[in-house]
Amino acid sequence: MSIRSLLCLLVLLGWMSPGFAQDFVPGEVIVKLKDRDSGKANFMSKSSASMTLKKSYPVLRTHKMALKSGADVMATVDALNNDPDVEYAEPNYYLRKSSTEQAQGRVDYESAQAAFYEVQSMSGSSFNQSSANIQAEQAWDLLSGGATPPVIAVIDTGVDYNHDVFQDSGAMWVNPGEVPGNGIDDDNNGYIDDIHGWNFVANSNSPIDDDDHGTHVAGIILGSTQNILASPIGSAQIRIMALKFLDDQGIGTTTDAIEAIHYAINNGAKVLNNSWGGGGYSQALRDAIVSSNNNDLVFIAAAGNQASNNDSYATYPANYDIPNVFSVAATNDYDYLASFSNYGKSTVHIASPGVSIYSTLAGNSMGYLSGTSMAAPFVAGLAAMMVHEESSIDGFQVKTIIEDTANRVLSLQNRVASESRINMYNAVNVAATGQALNYQPGSNIDPSREIASEVQGGGCAAILPLIKDIIGGPKGPSGPANYLRFLGLLLVLLSPVMILLTMRNASKEREAQGGGQNRRRYDRFKVDTQVQIFFGSQQLCGAVSCISLGGVRIDTHDSLHDGDQISMKIQGPDEDSYIEASGEIVWSKDQESYGVKFNEIDDMNKVQISEWTKVLEKD
Repeated sequence: MSIRSLLCLLVLLGWMSPGFAQDFVPGEVIVKLKDRDSGKANFMSKSSASMTLKKSYPVLRTHKMALKSGADVMATVDALNNDPDVEYAEPNYYLRKSSTEQAQGRVDYESAQAAFYEVQSMSGSSFNQSSANIQAEQAWDLLSGGATPPVIAVIDTGVDYNHDVFQDSGAMWVNPGEVPGNGIDDDNNGYIDDIHGWNFVANSNSPIDDDDHGTHVAGIILGSTQNILASPIGSAQIRIMALKFLDDQGIGTTTDAIEAIHYAINNGAKVLNNSWGGGGYSQALRDAIVSSNNNDLVFIAAAGNQASNNDSYATYPANYDIPNVFSVAATNDYDYLASFSNYGKSTVHIASPGVSIYSTLAGNSMGYLSGTSMAAPFVAGLAAMMVHEESSIDGFQVKTIIEDTANRVLSLQNRVASESRINMYNAVNVAATGQALNYQPGSNIDPSREIASEVQGGGCAAILPLIKDIIGGPKGPSGPANYLRFLGLLLVLLSPVMILLTMRNASKEREAQGGGQNRRRYDRFKVDTQVQIFFGSQQLCGAVSCISLGGVRIDTHDSLHDGDQISMKIQGPDEDSYIEASGEIVWSKDQESYGVKFNEIDDMNKVQISEWTKVLEKD
C-alpha cells in the first residue's frame, strides 16, 4: 500500500485530522485564472495536451480540469501554480458528512407521533429532538406572523422532500421562477426544473436523499422552529432548499460544494447549513464562502468528529477565518462536550446538542443520529428564526448575537470560544425586539478574539455588555447620568463579595467563641466533575471538588448564600452517569468554599455515590 493510500485510509477511519491527508479526486484539479477571457483562451490552448476542461464557473474564473491518464495530481498542481496565467491551482478534495453512525431507532412517522404524545402527556413539552435546555419552545412564542419565511440551504446528501413532515408543513422551498416539469429553464439560472433545489452529484433536478443524513439535518432545522410531531403539524415559518452534493455514501467533492454554495447565494437562501468537512485547505472553497459573506448570508459549519483540537489541526470549512463562518461543537443533553466532538478555544465558536438527536429520516421515518452534523442544524434553525424576525440581519450579526446570548457552561471552558451552549429564546428575543441591527461587524475581524468575555445569558453570564450599555459606547448611550448608573451597578456587583466577607467574619467569631468543627459523619472523597445548579428560576453551573453521602463541595462564580435551597444534577467521575439531588447551601470556613448538605437522598443515589467513591481518593 502506498503512503498516499494509507493516509486516505486513515482519514476514512477518522484516525487523523482531514488536513493531514491528500484526500482528493484522482485525475482532477481546480484552476483559477488571473484573466477571465484572454487568459482562459491562452491557458486552454497550451494545456490541451495534458488536460481537458470538465466544467467552468465563469463568475469565479475557476475551472475543473481532467488530467490525462496517469498524470500525478500534486505534480500537476505544482506546475500550474508556476503558470503566469494561473492565480492558483489545487486538488479537488473529497468532503464527507459529519455524523458518527448510521441512524438508530428507525420507526415510521405515524408510530413516532403516537409515541410522542405519550411522552408529551407526562413531560408537557412539545420540543422532541433533545432534552438539553436550549429553550426552543419559548423561542417559538416570540415568532411573529406575516413574515416572509427565510430560506435555509441544506447542503448535504439531499432531502426526502416527500416526507410527511415537509409536505404537510409546507417547509420545502419551491422555486418561484420555475414551471414544474416543462423541461425549460424558466428563470434562466442555469438549472432546468429546479423546483426544490438541485442534485450536483447526478446533475439533475431531483435532490432526493439516498442516505438519511440530509433529511435528518433538515428535520432538525425545521424541528428547531416548531413541533414536527404535532398532529396536525403547523405551517412552517421557514423554507428548506435541498442541495445535494454528497452521494449515497456521504462523500462529495469541493467543486460540487462550491457550485451548491453559489446556487444558494443566487437563489435566495439566507442561511447555509454545512454538516460536512474534510480535505485540505481549499482557496476555491474559501472564495465561495467569502462570496456568501459578502451577500450577508450565515454559514453554519460542523466542527468535526475526530475529538480533535481545531486550533492545532484545522478542519474545513469550519476553520475558515471568514466573519460569517460559525463553527459548531456538539454537546449531550447535560451540556458536556460530546466524546467525539472537535473543539477549539479560538476556532470553534459555539456548542449545541449533537448526541442522539431525534429527527426525520428518508422513507417517511424518524430516528436518532449523533455528530456535529446534528449540532450545526440547531444553530441553523436558530439563525432562521432570527432572520424571520429581522430580515436585514447579516451573517456576522447572527453569529455575534448567538454567542452573546448563549448559556455559559463550565465544561466548555477553553473548549469553544464563547464557552457556551446556544440559548434559542435569548437570541430570538434580540432579533424580535429590534436590537439585532445594533450588532455591526468591524472592518478587521479577529477570529481568535476572546468572545467569552462578552457572553450574556444563562446562570454563568458575564456582565461586560451590560456595563457597555450603561456607560456608553457602540451599544449604549453615554453621559453623567449613566456613570451614576454604572456606580450603582458596581455596588450591586460587589454586594455578593461583601456578603461573603461578612459571613466569613461571623464564622470566625463563632469559632473564637468555642464553636468547633463538627465530626464528619461520612467519608469525603476528592473528585473533579461538573454540576448544574437549579435555584428558583436560575440555572447556574459549577464544579464539584469533594463528595460524600452527606453532600458535596462546589465551586461556582455565582453568588449563593447560607441556607439557600437548591437542586442539582451532578456528573459522575466517569462522565457518563449522574445523580439528581437537592440540598441546602452552607459556607465552609475551613475550605473557604460553598458546600451543599444533601436533603434526604434515595437509595439509588446512595448506591451511585458509593460506586463513584470506590475509585476516588479520600479528601
